[in-house]
Amino acid sequence: MQLLPIFPLRMVVFPNEKVNLHVFEPRYKQLIHECQNDNISFCIPFYNKNRLMPTVAEVRLTEITKIYEDGKLDAKTQATEKIYNIKEVRQNLPDKLYSAAVVEPLEYNYDDRDAYLALQIQEKMIVLYELLNINKEIPSIDELMMFNFGHYLGFSQIQEFQLLTITSEKARQEFVFNHLETFIPTVQKMQELQRKAKLNGHFKNLLPPDFKITDL
Repeated sequence: MQLLPIFPLRMVVFPNEKVNLHVFEPRYKQLIHECQNDNISFCIPFYNKNRLMPTVAEVRLTEITKIYEDGKLDAKTQATEKIYNIKEVRQNLPDKLYSAAVVEPLEYNYDDRDAYLALQIQEKMIVLYELLNINKEIPSIDELMMFNFGHYLGFSQIQEFQLLTITSEKARQEFVFNHLETFIPTVQKMQELQRKAKLNGHFKNLLPPDFKITDL
């Protein structure tokens, strides 16, 4: 168990993800400055429906890029590969404006990936990115790790959080594959409905059928 400061946001942060923060609240300005001065880490819990979701990635400050005249600041951070489970939140800490959480580390597996499943996911991601005009390079199947693409798979935030909680890479692959199996047809159907809706109210180039009247 250890105590980590928390910086709750309405987003899910995946391992190794880079997150830019605009910091204006006094408690989080204090936290960022302590990260810079004391080399401490913190975590960004997903704040959803008035509660902190319990699984979090550790985050470290990489750079304060700007400090404004009023004390606000812009900071670059990056999550590590460490993921924790929040056991308890402590809101009143001595001499601290920010809150912290008692956390325990979770064991994650990144080595049990399935190469064939990675290939299937890659093929489906190509289709999805073309449908949604997502301009992000899809890596080779050897480099296709699910956490790296958690924000680019059409997940809801709750689904992103569910992905974060899955400790096995193969299980994460299965979760992603099953999602894409149902999500891509939904996108295709919606785009077809939009295409048809755009035709309404416009002249259409319709060809009459080629038929002969045989009976009067």
